[in-house]
Amino acid sequence: MDQQQLYKLIWQRTVASQLQEAKYAVRTVKLRAGEQLQGKPVECVAKGRTEFSPGWRTVYANDTPASKQDPEEAANPVPRLQEGQLVKIAEGKVLDKRTKPPSRFTEAQLIKELEKQGIGRPSTYAAIMENIMSRGYVAYDSAGKYLVPTDTGYLVVDCLVASRFSFIELDFTKSIEAQLDEVAEGRAGYKGVIATLDDRLTAELTNMDNVQVEVPAGMNHPCPECGE
Repeated sequence: MDQQQLYKLIWQRTVASQLQEAKYAVRTVKLRAGEQLQGKPVECVAKGRTEFSPGWRTVYANDTPASKQDPEEAANPVPRLQEGQLVKIAEGKVLDKRTKPPSRFTEAQLIKELEKQGIGRPSTYAAIMENIMSRGYVAYDSAGKYLVPTDTGYLVVDCLVASRFSFIELDFTKSIEAQLDEVAEGRAGYKGVIATLDDRLTAELTNMDNVQVEVPAGMNHPCPECGE
């Protein structure tokens, strides 16, 4: 049975790849209510599409319809209307929808994002995590799953951004990683790469004297030498 299902899947994918794309009649209608809501015009947009040439979908005709798997793909025919035509609303609801912020990173997700951005290498990911954790830039949430920035982390980032440090930019860090790869492969000189980086960092450090960063209330870390 499993072999038959596997063969069917391979056959469907192979045949479907040779067929034309499915074609749809797409229609968009913009409606405006005759009355205003709290002094603002009420507008809505209806989008729909009707399949008129199944193309490759013919191969999957006897399988579960995509509309049951993905609501965004469901058929939604919109009638042809004339500009200025009055239509009667059968039902209406006011929904309060808000965009959800992206979820916090887990340790694995953060490493995956670093890899995607070209930051760090497999041999350095453990050190990166150790640095940001041991220095108190991030901490685990109450569930011990997600990484949450600490007040110290926010303060460090604000300071770096205000100082216009180039190494806080992902593209800059990615370029340095690439140059260090060239050093490891013998296609660039170590001293030349590091000297250029050191000169740039030294120049940016001189701007620190003019940076003003607001320290959150309750945070007080005096210098052990001068007390400031």
